[in-house]
Amino acid sequence: MKNIVLVVLYNEIITKCETFKALVSSFERKDARVKDYRVVFWDNSNKDYNKNYIGNAQLTLENLGLESVYIETPDNIALSKIYNTIIEQSTDEDYLMIFDQDSSFNGDYFDVFEESIKQTLPDIILPVVTFKNKIVSPTKILYLKGFYYDTPPKGLVSNKHISAINSGMIISLNFIKKNNFRYNNKLRNYCTDDDIMKFVRNNDATVFVMDYSFEHDLSLSTLNSNSESLRTRYNEMINSKKIVYSSSIFEKSFVALYFGLHRFYMCLRFRDLKYLKG
Repeated sequence: MKNIVLVVLYNEIITKCETFKALVSSFERKDARVKDYRVVFWDNSNKDYNKNYIGNAQLTLENLGLESVYIETPDNIALSKIYNTIIEQSTDEDYLMIFDQDSSFNGDYFDVFEESIKQTLPDIILPVVTFKNKIVSPTKILYLKGFYYDTPPKGLVSNKHISAINSGMIISLNFIKKNNFRYNNKLRNYCTDDDIMKFVRNNDATVFVMDYSFEHDLSLSTLNSNSESLRTRYNEMINSKKIVYSSSIFEKSFVALYFGLHRFYMCLRFRDLKYLKG
């Protein structure tokens, strides 16, 4: 079994990012199973940002027995295009593991993954991701409204009301290709996870939640303090939600109504009228 580990970088030195360090520490203690993984670094940073570091990074992984590929796109292309390119260029790989640059995990992530596919091959495999002592992935979702779990689910779970964030998500490439799924190319930085999880719910995918958790920093979360950055990201998120939920006039109308009301909620939560501006 061969798996792709995708790490997307943006203006971060590769050898200093949390995900690279996590990969090194994870595979330092693994055995010959390293042959089951291929690491792809997709760098959306400014041109030559990692020119002086990529050689050392790849050599470090090579010394651990890991194959790695480095792709540089200084024009900062959309995440949807990155994911679709990886899917379309995959050949004999079984699963795609998605990470951004600031995920902190250890070798147990891979151990639990390998254990989870011994009896069955789930379509989607999810770690438990926490942020500020909250379980932020997976979450329960009722159409657009998400709810945090108090205690994380484990094992095979119903796909009817589940959502998740990209970081650490493991996707069966066979499921993707068999069902002709591709990420919506209109999505840039936000809601690619909503895109695939909506597809999962609509296509009766098997979902497995690992008995493994790690901490992840979320730039767009109402758990964060108010800031200009949060407001900007919030508006980008709403625009992306409107793309994901656009299959009918009813869906478009409902999304517009929901986020119209949600803007008022954000104004009250942060006492900031700027959230009313789209």
